[in-house]
Amino acid sequence: MRNRFVWRLVALCLTFAGGYAFLKVTHPATQQLPYHDHFATDGLNGWESLGGTWSIHAGTLMNDSAERGAKLLFGSNSWSDYSLSTDVEILGPDGDAGIIIRSTDEQLGTNAYSGYYAGLRTHDDRLVLGRANYGWLESQTIPFPTGISTHHWYHLELAAAGCKIAAVATDLLSGVRSTVAMEGQPCVGKGRIGVRSYATSARWRNLVIAPADGATLAALHATPAPKEQTGIYLPLLNPALAAELARRRTIAPLPQASQLLRSIGSLRYASSVDPAPVSIRGTVILRWPMLFLEDATGGIAIPNEDSLRFTLGDEIEATGVPALGNFSLQLHDTKIDVLGPGKPLPPKSVTAAEAATGVYDAQYIEVTGLVAKNESKQEPSSLAINSGSQTFRVLFPPVADGARPPHFARNALVRVRGVEAVDPRLTHNETPFVLLVPSSDSVELLADPPWWSLQNMIWIGPIGLIFLLLTQLLSVHVRHMRVRAALEERERLGREIHDTLAQSFAGVGYQLQAVRSSLAAGSPNVAEHVNLAIDMVRHSHQEARRSIAAMQPELLEGTKLAAVLEERARHLVQGTPLHIIATTTGEARQSSPRVMDALFRIGQEAIANAIRHASPATLKILVVLDSRSVQLVIEDDGVGFDPAAELPGLGLVGMRKRAEVVGAELLIISRPGRGTRVELRSSLRRKPEIARQFETRRVHERHAREN
Repeated sequence: MRNRFVWRLVALCLTFAGGYAFLKVTHPATQQLPYHDHFATDGLNGWESLGGTWSIHAGTLMNDSAERGAKLLFGSNSWSDYSLSTDVEILGPDGDAGIIIRSTDEQLGTNAYSGYYAGLRTHDDRLVLGRANYGWLESQTIPFPTGISTHHWYHLELAAAGCKIAAVATDLLSGVRSTVAMEGQPCVGKGRIGVRSYATSARWRNLVIAPADGATLAALHATPAPKEQTGIYLPLLNPALAAELARRRTIAPLPQASQLLRSIGSLRYASSVDPAPVSIRGTVILRWPMLFLEDATGGIAIPNEDSLRFTLGDEIEATGVPALGNFSLQLHDTKIDVLGPGKPLPPKSVTAAEAATGVYDAQYIEVTGLVAKNESKQEPSSLAINSGSQTFRVLFPPVADGARPPHFARNALVRVRGVEAVDPRLTHNETPFVLLVPSSDSVELLADPPWWSLQNMIWIGPIGLIFLLLTQLLSVHVRHMRVRAALEERERLGREIHDTLAQSFAGVGYQLQAVRSSLAAGSPNVAEHVNLAIDMVRHSHQEARRSIAAMQPELLEGTKLAAVLEERARHLVQGTPLHIIATTTGEARQSSPRVMDALFRIGQEAIANAIRHASPATLKILVVLDSRSVQLVIEDDGVGFDPAAELPGLGLVGMRKRAEVVGAELLIISRPGRGTRVELRSSLRRKPEIARQFETRRVHERHAREN
């Protein structure tokens, strides 16, 4: 009863689980819409990346790659009529970024999906709308009234109801907006959402998905006059965002006498008692954990909460108060103005010993070394590098949840490009400096570790020893198998001689005794006995030749087996009234000579035993052949015997051993007074060599135990 209750409880739980899974599969849209992103808490959980370098910073989704057609996808393929809205900021000077709806059949590559895309394009200052179907089919584009600026936030919304698609873009600072629409025929009816950038890095925030209908599209089409557009979205902004936008549009004041433009290298000699604000110009070389600038004279770090709004290579002007620490130069209370896009600086190729002096602090350098074991407790995900007598660590930028920095084998030769930092807050006094790399691609594998390393040698030694031991064991096993095969062959030859030559010579001796008796008695049948003895000698010679021939790979055909046994039986009973019936049914394919020879020898022994001991009136020989097996039946109506009783002679023992050697099934049915039936069945399929070897070994061990 208790087991029955447990099984019913399990069945009930499985039923509920199956129902829940069915609802999740059949109704994903109703369970997930509306949806608001939770980047700040969940990271990229549930999102699928196809290209790009995606990460989360302060609740903002970012692609830090200029890859063409990088996509990040989310949602259900069963979503149909809905709208997707988000704030987007383009960081690169030439490209576009936006959002995707009704996306299906996505793959890695530019426009390698089927769905609709709306985005902002910087090189021609346009809002674009179109369909991607492993190619770009642009439907509507419209110039944005105020142009598309980099490092500036826009609100973008894309909605679909039926086959009607509409998009609207709004400048979050001025409130200016533009709307485009299209109708797809044929249209993509369902699919998930995504964000996409092309040839530029970009950021997204406040991503919202909501059900949509015709009224949603009508609201998007209702675009008021430009003078009424100002301030449409500004009331929606929180005070912190409004202050941020105002700060971005603030024009830096002209430098005073104390704020003359200075080189970064000269700031190392600035007064530390009463430092005055200065202005510098440089190129962005790194954006985490703070903003790093470099010019021809050196590098500097600028703590800034929104350093990710800049792009590597941007030329900027910063005004602030310099501060010099232990080899670390920083600029505080900074006001920054972007002068324009530029190209990333090439790294300076230096040695680790040169970098350890601190001369290249906050500069973009390139160092070559061997990967070492990371023993840092402060930065367990960092990469330790040995270069000559110096050891330094490589720190990777923050990645999405679950992602890990690249893994390199120990003693692999790598080239690292990054910004040197000697600040104790980063080195933790474990190494003289660390390299802050822009991305995992900044670590380049030059050569794999050599195979003759100490670690490999430690592994090769035991493996080689095990291989030698296995080789020795295999050699001993092969020798044992050969010895056993020779012993088995000797045993087989002994049985052959017993079954053929010994019996024949016994008959010859019997006939010669008869001749001697006839000579003594003066019998006129002497010639007949001599002739019979001569025939038996001739027959024994034939048997000897056949025994030798049986050791060669010739075959005894199954269709002739019954005829050969019949001939042998008639020869043995010549001159007697014994009635012999031989029958063959079916057709067989070619089989092993060992099997057919064993069948013949067992049948010959069974016939000889029946004639010699059973005194039968009728002897039946039946051979049944098919494509898989052969069956031999020897049946007589003689006196019979008890198979369980101990009988003298080696006939039955030899028959059983022959059957075991070839894997045949031998069955002897007999009762006193009711005759004897010998059945033998063997498969014609050739067993694998190893299986036959193990079978021979098993039979040999069984015989050893019996003896």
